[in-house]
Amino acid sequence: MRRGVFMSAVLGVLLVAGWSAAQFLPGNPMRGQVIYQQSCARCHGTTGAGDGPDAQRMVVRPADLRSPGMLLKSDLELLRSIAYGVAFSPMHEWRDQMTDQEMWDVVGYIRTFTAPQAQPISDAATHGSQPHGASKQEAPTLSDTRVPLRLPAPVQEGMRLTMREHLEALHAIVAALAREDYEKAAAVAHEDLGFPKHHQAMQREAGATFPPKYHELAMVHHQVAEDLAGIIPSKDMKKILPHLEKTMKACVACHQAYKL
Repeated sequence: MRRGVFMSAVLGVLLVAGWSAAQFLPGNPMRGQVIYQQSCARCHGTTGAGDGPDAQRMVVRPADLRSPGMLLKSDLELLRSIAYGVAFSPMHEWRDQMTDQEMWDVVGYIRTFTAPQAQPISDAATHGSQPHGASKQEAPTLSDTRVPLRLPAPVQEGMRLTMREHLEALHAIVAALAREDYEKAAAVAHEDLGFPKHHQAMQREAGATFPPKYHELAMVHHQVAEDLAGIIPSKDMKKILPHLEKTMKACVACHQAYKL
């Protein structure tokens, strides 16, 4: 019975990760763009970089909605920030000015900022749009905004091998947790996803030059894997599963941002 409950929870985590990768969001990003430009862009900027015209006079700058930290936030965390604001920051609450659906729509639009150098949906796509309460809008096509990594063929092959090993490690962690082999699961998380894996990957990719943002995403990925390895010995699945989901989301974030 306990194992059945665990496997159901793991399947839920896998579905959430797949859902994140496919960007199946509860909000409508097309409607969210209109609301964002009206209510959010003056602080967060048109691209989500936190560089809007009002940001220049703020002591605490608005959040960069494209940063790795934002990539790892859940949709509910983003919704809470919009609804209730963020303490000790210029972000105030919007729950009295937007409906629940409008706030979800903004979350949906924020998710289009996840790739470095990604551009928001073009102004032409919403030219002549009705106010955000309108029901009819043309749905523009979202292009692939992932940044290609221009790397030598041997380095690309090494990266593909590392990515396959990451997938195998995630499978091994889930399998070990299903067997309640917490020692094995923690070891795999540390050795095959944590910083030892980063050092191995660096040896394979020696001499290659990567964008700073890619390196930042990689560091986040390895750190959350180390956090997972640290919490697994607690044997508390209510603590382990959120860390497992965050590790998988870090993988998704990198794949959303870059491609070979």
